[in-house]
Amino acid sequence: MITTPVIRTFKWSDLNSLTELLSDIWNTETPDHPLSSSSLKEYLKDGINSGNRKCVLVSNQGITVGYLFLTYEKPISRFILEGGIHSEYRGQGLGKLLISHGLEKARSVGAQTINVPAPKQTDYLTSLLSSAGLKHVRTHWHMIRPNTSITVPKIPETLRLQYLSKGQEELFAKLQNHCFKGEWGFSPNTKKQIETSLQYPGNYDNGILLLTEKDRFIGYNWTLLISNEMSVEGVISMTGILPEYRGQGLGKIVVTSGIDQLQKRGAQATRLTVDADNTPARELYLKLGFQKLRQTLWYGNSI
Repeated sequence: MITTPVIRTFKWSDLNSLTELLSDIWNTETPDHPLSSSSLKEYLKDGINSGNRKCVLVSNQGITVGYLFLTYEKPISRFILEGGIHSEYRGQGLGKLLISHGLEKARSVGAQTINVPAPKQTDYLTSLLSSAGLKHVRTHWHMIRPNTSITVPKIPETLRLQYLSKGQEELFAKLQNHCFKGEWGFSPNTKKQIETSLQYPGNYDNGILLLTEKDRFIGYNWTLLISNEMSVEGVISMTGILPEYRGQGLGKIVVTSGIDQLQKRGAQATRLTVDADNTPARELYLKLGFQKLRQTLWYGNSI
């Protein structure tokens, strides 16, 4: 039973208890943020050090029962809330309390848009978000492809594949920003952010494939390898082709090349996430043998 809930700022001494709480909350679903202790630490450290992400915890009688990640993407004036409440304490107003806290923080920094991902869809959650003035604005599909043979199309003679090398992070950031300029939810990256992201667990040597034309970066495929005691899975973190080069089958080249590389490194399956409104990408993945596992509904509104 909830008596007097307290919202407080996350401290590093809370990392283990937060990891355990996430395991309890997300025992059958998977949120869009990390769950393992090592990945969670990097996720929080990066955000806290850069000043664009904070974490608050909600406690009841000294027991941590909920959390909220607050991420501010200043370049696009977007505020993202990600959180959850332990199942034993749901339906007692704590979710509403956290969302109200998040909305207040978003307004305090002058954010223009707020978004909340919902990896698990329930009537209660839909009602909670609706009561906060948030509506469904986007759907992301989470897909998986088993380790079956993959054919990489022939690369045009004027193009070549290469790996991202140290010192090319700024050029890569410009490529990524150009590929996704104006796309829903994309916040431009800096050289520093790319360098930081490359330190996250799952990255490996030569994990970013670049498609080039006369030394110009025109496309890429960023892959990860996630290992645990039971298996090794590949992840296509991001992939993109410059707008002026689309419609030529180049996306298929970089994606299949990434899958092929992951399988050669021992991946037993490959996962990715795609915006369901991105029809060309969604259909390409389906044709390559990816299957929809689940979906995350994004809610949002202007502030």
